[in-house]
Amino acid sequence: MQIALILFYPLLVHISVVMQTPYLRAAALVVLALAILYRPLKRASAMAWVLLLAVAAGIVPGLFFDFTDFVLYLPPVVIPVMLLTVFGETLRPGHTPLVTAIGEKARGPLPAEMRRYTRAVTLMWCLVFASMATVAAALPWLASQEIWSLFTNLLNYVFVGVLLFAEFLYRKYRFPDHDHPNLQQYIKIVISANIGKRHGRD
Repeated sequence: MQIALILFYPLLVHISVVMQTPYLRAAALVVLALAILYRPLKRASAMAWVLLLAVAAGIVPGLFFDFTDFVLYLPPVVIPVMLLTVFGETLRPGHTPLVTAIGEKARGPLPAEMRRYTRAVTLMWCLVFASMATVAAALPWLASQEIWSLFTNLLNYVFVGVLLFAEFLYRKYRFPDHDHPNLQQYIKIVISANIGKRHGRD
C-alpha cells in the first residue's frame, strides 16, 4: 500500500498540473503525507494522526491563498537531497557503502571485487540524486510548470527504474559466477531495504 501511495503521488501531481486543478494538488499533498506516515498510521500512532490532520488543515489556507504550487516544488528537491545524504554518509571512511550493506544483508559477506563494485554503485546513486535535485530546483525558473512536472513527476521515475534494471543486468554480466537473485527477488531486496537507516562503521 505504501509503495502504491508513493507511485500515485507524482502521477496525481502531474495530472493536477496538466488540468490546472488546485483540488487535485491538495489531494496529492495528502497522498504524500499518507505515504510518509503510512507505517506509524498503521500502528495507530497518535502523533502520526495529529501530523496528518495538521497537513490536511494546512492545505485549506494553501488553497485559499494559492501557495500549493510552491509546496509541490519542494518534494522533488528535498527527497533526492535526503537520499543523497543517506547514500553519501555511508561513503565516508570507515563506513560500509549502502549498496554494499544491502547486498551483504541479503547474501552475506561479499568478495573484495564485489565490495568495490557496490561502493561504485553507491557513488553512482549519489550523483543521480544530486542531478535530480539540481534539475528539480532549476526547472521552475527555466521552463513551464508542465515541463517541470513532466521531468520531476514522470521522467525521473522512469529513469530511476531503467537505471535499476540496467545495473541489475550489468551486475549479472560483470560477475557471472556470483549468486545473484532473480529480478523479482532483486526488486524485493531494494524495496525492503531500510535506506533511511544509517549504517555503522565496518
